[in-house]
Amino acid sequence: MTDQGEGREGHAREPETLKVGELARRTGLSVRTLHHYDEIGLLSPARRTATVHRL
Repeated sequence: MTDQGEGREGHAREPETLKVGELARRTGLSVRTLHHYDEIGLLSPARRTATVHRL
């Protein structure tokens, strides 16, 4: 899951990659809710690690 925005001088900055726990903390949603959203296709991870961690 990523956070995108513009950096200095209007240049796009690299998206911030968050682990699901950090996204849960920032949004006030539970990790379980975010996993449910992933399962039903409402929200999907930007990528997964080799050990299947959602990022």
